Amino acid sequence: MLALSTVYVYPKIPKVSAFRSYQQALDFFASFPVSTRS
Repeated sequence: MLALSTVYVYPKIPKVSAFRSYQQALDFFASFPVSTRS
């Protein structure tokens, strides 16, 4: 049971962390003034 839930949950973890890092990148770029954007 534990192994089955681990197999089910584990593949979703990298997607969540990637989504969070993507959100952090958006917030990081959004913090710059608009004039510095190319």
